[in-house]
Amino acid sequence: MTGVGGTGAIHVLAPARWGDLASCEGRYTTYADKEKTQKFITHELTHVFHGQARRKHNLDMANDISWFAEGLATYVSGQLTPSDIHDVQNAVQARTVPGSLNGIATFDSILLRYNMMGSLAMYIDRISGRAKLESLMQFDSQKEILSNLGVTEQQFLDGWKLFMLQSAGMAR
Repeated sequence: MTGVGGTGAIHVLAPARWGDLASCEGRYTTYADKEKTQKFITHELTHVFHGQARRKHNLDMANDISWFAEGLATYVSGQLTPSDIHDVQNAVQARTVPGSLNGIATFDSILLRYNMMGSLAMYIDRISGRAKLESLMQFDSQKEILSNLGVTEQQFLDGWKLFMLQSAGMAR
């Protein structure tokens, strides 16, 4: 882990050590890449902002919304690139995407996990709008987020998969 953002601060591992971390799967191999470093810091600051926006004013015990917290941070920081979106589209097409939001949040491949979570936030933004995406930051549970979106978990995942396939021209 290169860093963590909480309610009032971010904590970052010394950038000179980023290349030593196998857990980053190549996302942060050097701090000399200023654009990647900026996106990384923006990602962690998004966690701070999100923690402050929640009714409980932190991200502690937010396990069942880690897909939303990490997805939001990945999406708004600009870390979700067209190539990353294409990787998610391929996973959806190949039917290798987990069948639950928790499954996505714990997916084996860290990089694809973050890309999937980021594309979930992108889906909410594109389908429901930026104001809706921002309003979801106040909620403390997956149940509240899905209820506010007016969908079940399965409906949300089915809509996201269709969105990903259609945006790639792969819908069947």
